[in-house]
Amino acid sequence: MKYRQRVYEYALKHGVTKAARRYHTYRQFVYRSLEKCNGSVRSLALRSRKPQHSPNAYTEEELKNCIARAYDSKFDTGEIAPLAKADGAYFLELYHGSTIAFKDMALSILPHLMITAAKKNQVKNKIVVLTATSGDTGKAAMAGFADVEGTAIIVFYPKDGVSRIQELQMVTQKGDNTHVVAIHGNFDDAQTGVKKIFGDKAFAAALAEKGCQLSSANSINIGRLVPQVVYYVYAYKEMVRTKE
Repeated sequence: MKYRQRVYEYALKHGVTKAARRYHTYRQFVYRSLEKCNGSVRSLALRSRKPQHSPNAYTEEELKNCIARAYDSKFDTGEIAPLAKADGAYFLELYHGSTIAFKDMALSILPHLMITAAKKNQVKNKIVVLTATSGDTGKAAMAGFADVEGTAIIVFYPKDGVSRIQELQMVTQKGDNTHVVAIHGNFDDAQTGVKKIFGDKAFAAALAEKGCQLSSANSINIGRLVPQVVYYVYAYKEMVRTKE
């Protein structure tokens, strides 16, 4: 109950629930939800602190473009996230993306939000995304960033800490800008290592000299979190629309 209440309070704070009754597709709803939050999404994703009504905020066309590129034929249903009813309960189907993991929902749009924000903020560096995974995030992030111009992604996973299927998904991922590294240890070791890299100012300076800067596809990136909030509210909106 506490978690659902927090989701509701978040949506209410940003005006998302007020828009819920007016938009009837997942793409439309993501657009309106992100439109309400776009200042903070953009600024935190790139560690900038622009005000919400900054002239650098996403435009309507930019958001629509990001959404169209994210929620396309990679999903095996045009509904993107169908709400199904069975045995008197509702189930939000979040497995229709390219990796069959719910993380496709956010990691399909994050790369496009990120590169759009970079261009608007005149960031010339290549964005190198470092990500630790215990299985699902790594593949979904690699699939999302694969061949996205101006980015590269490196995923670290525990060699004996993911399933064989997850490992094969990652090591066979296509894309000239995707890289995966197995480490000795567990997921916490992988995540700690990534955090240490982010905190290494000398390394960041060396990367900057080579025209690169770091970002993340883990949940520390608000651009990853906001799309994940949207589908909870989308499910609520669908139930309101059908008077359930």
